[in-house]
Amino acid sequence: MTEIPTRRLRPDDLPQEASGNGRILISVIVPYHNAERTIQRTLESLSAQIFDGTVEYILVNDGSTDRSEEIVELYLRLDTGMAERTVLTAHQFRRGSASAYRTGVEKARGEYLIKCDADDMMHPDALSVLWEASAGADIVAAPYYERCATGKNRIIGSKIAEGLDRMAIDTAGFALWNKLVRRTLVTENDLLPTEGIDFWEDLSVSCRAIALARSISTTDTPVYYYCHDQLNPSMTMNGHTETITHDRLVYALLMEKWFVDQGLAELHRRFLDSMKFAAKIKLLQPPHPEPSRWKNTFPEVNGKIWRVNGISLPARLYCQMAAILPARLLRKAVEWIYGIK
Repeated sequence: MTEIPTRRLRPDDLPQEASGNGRILISVIVPYHNAERTIQRTLESLSAQIFDGTVEYILVNDGSTDRSEEIVELYLRLDTGMAERTVLTAHQFRRGSASAYRTGVEKARGEYLIKCDADDMMHPDALSVLWEASAGADIVAAPYYERCATGKNRIIGSKIAEGLDRMAIDTAGFALWNKLVRRTLVTENDLLPTEGIDFWEDLSVSCRAIALARSISTTDTPVYYYCHDQLNPSMTMNGHTETITHDRLVYALLMEKWFVDQGLAELHRRFLDSMKFAAKIKLLQPPHPEPSRWKNTFPEVNGKIWRVNGISLPARLYCQMAAILPARLLRKAVEWIYGIK
């Protein structure tokens, strides 16, 4: 597929670090697709970073058909300081969020990677807080703000310090935008997401990175605003339920195979069971619950409902019922619970 060549604005005015006489500490990867309503605020949050080290911003246009690219280029013409540290690259046609992230990593030269979605924002101290907490670790993780349409912020933490098998399969644990990840950990171990599988692509990178990391550092300071104002749903969240379920099921299979190949499957069996359980949970949810399909997908975890992480008590009870009822009775129970006629 044809790709537009990478380019920099102001190519004759590159910073010294970009020319090879110094090192870039952090590469911020910003994939975007049709983000004209939100990308300016994202760029403003990046430009506002209070960070003494050298950072590069890699903006990957994944085949946008709106004014996103025009807004990006206009912003960078006005903010020449950020332009000097920015790499622009684009896919001629949309290839998906996993492919866009892969492209960003391929262009990156920083010691660490972090992602920023084009409808979210980084706290001005994000990079400095994460860098100061790194202490040479392979991964540095932080809490984040969940920002709702009302403008209120809620701090969401993570159990990454407790280990992979204690983590719920959720945004806080496995997102790539509240973490620094050592670039060579990703590139040398081929931890990039699978092109064309665009839901849970963050999880596919981070769970394997966590499993291989020699050391993980954390901070209690939130660094990111995860926005829920629906101006422009994230590339990783905007999709049909069936597509989401398909991609999650595929990643669950791919990740289990990877852990088996690495000899790590039994060590992290609880994580793998929790991931498979989370991958199929939407099969029980409206508007079109499929209880028989749920029961027959990864049936080995149906008896482990009380061991998986991050599931509420009502959800556990519901899934326990789904695991033991005959298909005909289960279908009637699901229809009754959700009021489906």
